[in-house]
Amino acid sequence: MKQTIKKITKKIFYLIYARQIKKYNQIDKIIDKYEYISFDIFDTLIKRNVQTPTDIFEIIEKRYGNNLVNFKNKRINAENKARKKSKYEEVTLKEIYDELDYSQKIKEELYKLELQVEKDFCVTNKEILKIYNKCVKANKKIFLTSDMYLPRKTVEEILKKNGYQNYQKIYLSNEKRLTKHTGNLFKCLIKEQNINKSKLVHIGDSLKGDFLSPKKLNIKAGLIPRNVNNCIFTSKKNKTLEYGILSSFINNNIDNSLDYYSKFGYEILGPILYSFTSFIHENIKNNQIDKIYFLARDAKIIMDVYTDRFKNDLPLYYINASRKSMIMSSIEELNDYEDIYTKAKSLFNSTTTVKNMFQVFRMNNVKTPYENKYLNELTEQQKKELFYIIKEPLTTICKKQNQYLKQYLKQNDFNGNIAIVDIGWNGTIQYNLQKYTDKKTNLFGYYYGIHKSKSYPEYQKLNRTGFLFNYDEDFYYQSIINLTISIFETLFLSTEPSTIGYQKKEDKIVPLYAEKDNDEKNIENIIKIQNGAKKLIKDINKSNIKELDNFNKDIYFENYKNFAVKPTLKNVNKFKNLNFTNISNQKLINNKSLLYYLFHLKKFYLDFSESSCKVFFLKSVFKINLPYYKILKKLYVTHLRK
Repeated sequence: MKQTIKKITKKIFYLIYARQIKKYNQIDKIIDKYEYISFDIFDTLIKRNVQTPTDIFEIIEKRYGNNLVNFKNKRINAENKARKKSKYEEVTLKEIYDELDYSQKIKEELYKLELQVEKDFCVTNKEILKIYNKCVKANKKIFLTSDMYLPRKTVEEILKKNGYQNYQKIYLSNEKRLTKHTGNLFKCLIKEQNINKSKLVHIGDSLKGDFLSPKKLNIKAGLIPRNVNNCIFTSKKNKTLEYGILSSFINNNIDNSLDYYSKFGYEILGPILYSFTSFIHENIKNNQIDKIYFLARDAKIIMDVYTDRFKNDLPLYYINASRKSMIMSSIEELNDYEDIYTKAKSLFNSTTTVKNMFQVFRMNNVKTPYENKYLNELTEQQKKELFYIIKEPLTTICKKQNQYLKQYLKQNDFNGNIAIVDIGWNGTIQYNLQKYTDKKTNLFGYYYGIHKSKSYPEYQKLNRTGFLFNYDEDFYYQSIINLTISIFETLFLSTEPSTIGYQKKEDKIVPLYAEKDNDEKNIENIIKIQNGAKKLIKDINKSNIKELDNFNKDIYFENYKNFAVKPTLKNVNKFKNLNFTNISNQKLINNKSLLYYLFHLKKFYLDFSESSCKVFFLKSVFKINLPYYKILKKLYVTHLRK
């Protein structure tokens, strides 16, 4: 009961006092009036890339290895024992470690490791650093006042690493054996520096130590919010240590001034690209690859990140090989309409029109009375008539494309022990490229995911592996991707047009691009997303948190899952006007209203069937919170398992 009352009282105090400076820039109004500024260090000047400070102990346990069991609890208990025994207000880290029941050698190793982990996981509080630098520029006299057991040298190294210099003096509780909590550390500061209390303000995050204690001494105090959420997409439900490290790192390092799409890239695409490129690099080493080919255009951003991260000695190629260009090159002989449909089915769904199919085959000038008919509505007679219209011009186009593709691959030295990289799903491009390799060439495919591909049994023999899911595994992840696939693929889009074939120019074979298939606004937002992702990866590369390299794949996918499974109307609206290019340029999410569909039920069925982002489609139509994903997942997984 006492604990409950204490929590409620604390909450009330925060609501009353923290309101005045809930935004960091409001601190300016306080500090401008004072000559002496005292800053708390941890959780004020410095943040940790963990959800709670005691997570540091769990990280120490994992880093140390050697069957170190239950160190986190032992470390917490040792600190409690040391405090009970101490005749001082504060204890030192050495006194805490004296209470651990390990050998002296192990205690010394763990002591050093704790100092290192603290240095690795501490990061600048960017908003406070701006205020701190403003104080420096205004020639304020700055003191750092902290209740902390870490030794001075470590604290100074942490401060220097994170950009804090030009302070007058550090007052550490474990050195003075006095704490802010009792108010005695403030008294020590005032006495030693001979400060007039009316000219001093203290800034910190602790209600007791940084606000109430100085207030009792008639020292002006500013209470800043301890936990500031700078993110849009992080999950509040995932309490694992690993996700806590990743989400805290994102929250502490993200630039809060970024717009929606840049934050999306930093929070969602960044972790996906970081983990996927690590997976590629590991497989490259294991399979003794000679060359790496990144496939246009989805793999352009993957290649950029991979090159920046690993600066690989292997030859890297970016080649234009799309599903469209592969289909056009692979058709050699046509016997009937089903031949055409089978070759092209990976490029469209069952509700595509005849006109769309003609666009796929670059036969826009060929006329037919059925062009507005859906393929699944054609009669057998109409299929026969279409076949005879298509056969001759299509065969001529495809034979030339076949020759051009052979030359294009030869130009790009496509032979040896090679890897191809793409986001995945069925393997159409790899299957077709395999036909153009000799017996000495070994082709490995590395993908973000590989579907079961029950419609393509011939693909099963391909040498390939997926990162997030493979074939019959991880139906949960497959369903999340498939039910929002147009959004997921759009995140990877290069801003160049899609490759629809090949052409000869000055004795060289070059890609033949589709007409411009993205408007300027679409391109601008995709660039923002991808630049946001690159920024996160640069921030990770600059850090010393090696744990970020070793998480399970689901940790890096968590933010996309959080975004995709329960879409908010804000997220739906942000992606509503972006385009997704498949056969034609189409909106990611349908713009029609529920009222419209109530009077056009057939149109609703067709739009829903054609949608490659079904979760967001339903949310955009019905608006209200319903378990759209759960309903669709049951249908999808049942379909996959058949």
